[in-house]
Amino acid sequence: MIAPFVCSLCQNGILGGALIVDGEAVTYKTGKVTVSPGLRNLQLGFDEIETLDWSGSFIPLATFSMKNGVHYKFLIFNKKRFQTLFERISRIRHMEALFDAATKEATESTPDPDTLKQLDDYYKSPLWKEDFAADEAGKLPSNLKRGVLSEDGLYNILEK
Repeated sequence: MIAPFVCSLCQNGILGGALIVDGEAVTYKTGKVTVSPGLRNLQLGFDEIETLDWSGSFIPLATFSMKNGVHYKFLIFNKKRFQTLFERISRIRHMEALFDAATKEATESTPDPDTLKQLDDYYKSPLWKEDFAADEAGKLPSNLKRGVLSEDGLYNILEK
């Protein structure tokens, strides 16, 4: 399990809690009964997040802009670790979607050249090696789909 991040949700005051990042969502959790029930286990699904922006120099303020127009602001006390994990999971999820599409297309027809180019660029990049090493070290959430980090699977698709 990935260690939670100490944070405060900035919503009608500063509400202490923790952010838990897994392969599907960033979840804010707090046990404070004064926090509205809708916020106590607030899930921000990766598919629902449009952007993550940072501001503030002393204590980083993260603003999650959701695709539905809602914004959530958090004071996160370990920006570098959070940002690295968030970006890694976002990247792997994106590449996994391309990998799935290329795999499906390879069985039905010819995979899209742009998709193959993106996968090839990723596979040859230091980012793939870093993501692979993070997976081997147990630094990725257990529920994160990660076939794109399979050396044989990705290599086989690219060679076809």
